[in-house]
Amino acid sequence: MSRPEILSSPNIPKPMHGLNPRGIMGQAAWDVVRQEAYASTDYHCAACGVHKSQAKKHRWLEAHETYDIDYRKGTATLVEIVPLCHFCHNFIHSGRLRMMARSRDVTVNDVRGIMQHGVDVLRSVKSPIFSGTKVLCDLVSVDSSGLSEMSPPDRMASWGAWVMLWNGEEYRAKFKSLDDWRRAYA
Repeated sequence: MSRPEILSSPNIPKPMHGLNPRGIMGQAAWDVVRQEAYASTDYHCAACGVHKSQAKKHRWLEAHETYDIDYRKGTATLVEIVPLCHFCHNFIHSGRLRMMARSRDVTVNDVRGIMQHGVDVLRSVKSPIFSGTKVLCDLVSVDSSGLSEMSPPDRMASWGAWVMLWNGEEYRAKFKSLDDWRRAYA
């Protein structure tokens, strides 16, 4: 059973970039976790429902972490690992996709196809679109009209307050400041 609302996920706050279960647990343990996630849906994308053998562009699934994000407290609590097709995964990570397009790692047509796919999935169930994702739709001329827009948070915790919560443990941000983040991603 697909869960298209996964595509309404907000972008991960910058303080949490580069911090993820794979980096904490190591590749071998992550491979076990992600294979379990793929099997949990019988190798179908959790968002759009496509089987990996029928997915657009790449015939595989990618593991995606879903979080419960409290912007005021600065917490990102890991909820689950879900399998996504390449298009759904990149739609959710629209901030990363935008950076990849700037550096020409992906073409504008690729970005447009990914964004159109995500918009079509959200429209099929009338789920809202995250404001940051809508910005990329607008930049590549993908019509997202008719979708309600999830507003960005009105307040965010300070950079140093952010933690990822997982299995009862707290993990601090990889970057100490926005300047450190910019140096890594510029």
